[in-house]
Amino acid sequence: MNYLCKYFRRLEDREQLERGKFDTQIPPLEVPFPAGETAYDVGIAWWLAQCSSLAYENKITVVTELKDVGFDRIFLFDTKGTQAFLASHPGVNGGGKFAVLAFRGTEQDSIDILTDINCVTRLFPDENLLENTELEKKSTEKLPNLYAHGGFVEGIENIWGTAIRKEIEDLNNEPNVGIEWLGAPGVSNALLDLYKQSNNIPLYLTGHSLGGALATLAAHKLLVYKESFQVTALYTFGSPRTVQQPLADKINEKFEKRSDRGVNFRSHRVVNFIDVVPRLPPRVPVLLDFRHIKNLVYFPCDRRHKEQATGNEVKGFCDAIKGFLGDTGVLLILMFEFVLSQATRLICTVLALVGIRRALKQRKIFKQKEIEIEPYVPRTLKRHKISEYIRHLETDLPISR
Repeated sequence: MNYLCKYFRRLEDREQLERGKFDTQIPPLEVPFPAGETAYDVGIAWWLAQCSSLAYENKITVVTELKDVGFDRIFLFDTKGTQAFLASHPGVNGGGKFAVLAFRGTEQDSIDILTDINCVTRLFPDENLLENTELEKKSTEKLPNLYAHGGFVEGIENIWGTAIRKEIEDLNNEPNVGIEWLGAPGVSNALLDLYKQSNNIPLYLTGHSLGGALATLAAHKLLVYKESFQVTALYTFGSPRTVQQPLADKINEKFEKRSDRGVNFRSHRVVNFIDVVPRLPPRVPVLLDFRHIKNLVYFPCDRRHKEQATGNEVKGFCDAIKGFLGDTGVLLILMFEFVLSQATRLICTVLALVGIRRALKQRKIFKQKEIEIEPYVPRTLKRHKISEYIRHLETDLPISR
């Protein structure tokens, strides 16, 4: 049986394909991708959410699905548990060339999401300072240290590679003498290879869950390659808190542009209303002071009006208290739901052991529908699934085939 592509389709059709309801190929949705756009765009968000979802698949599926919708050059990365792909596209309906770097997160349907959030900080070197000879030693010593989530820093370092940026090469003016960084190639090498011919192809970074955290750190690391290419925009979906305040300020400074018309953000942090992962690690001043970057795109509970509430996090003490209480409320709901989930799982196990579940399935009631007894799935984790983000995005799209 031939493989039927399911990504970059309407979510409802994709779910039907996964259930085996169709035996013929469904064409992908015709969603515009205005390449080069830095402001939040629902079409770009939909494409990048599809890429973030696809990043969870095996390598053969990733390549097959990307080629099906027109991506040509594709690079796959898999080192010590960190996975990602880089792919370029010639343009959607004349919208211009673009490239996507998508990071895989943790499994979105597992309680392991919580166990992956360790709270150890790690120094994240600001490589922009290494070749800045204009900074005096005293002024450099006064600069704040940049810290991020230790697990995320390790993940992005594992996959980063060994590409030497142009600024370091230019430091060496001696003839017939070169600089090499020996080590395993990775994301940085693939990007320089992709942009060797042209550096004006828009580059979009994305990821869901922990993949969003990796994309955030990658966006900062890629700033030092500005002579070769630049990040056009960053889109994350359900990303946990990744960095501490000094590093958050550094990223925000580079990814926002102020003008007479206001502030234009190149980073977009998309959050579903009761998704618990963006509230982790919890905000505990001094002990756990992880922060989000700007700009928030918030999907409220009621999406009938098709609106995104955009804003920034923590503008003052009152906002900090409000955010802490909001986080606490969602975490308490999660704890209650976790207990309920374990209780229903135990009940299902007992019923299966004594044979009651089988007997109930054989009785057809309620309009001939079989009774199904399934463990309770916490809504705070269900809303974290990338499929839920895609569902919200499709309510805002003028979908056509």
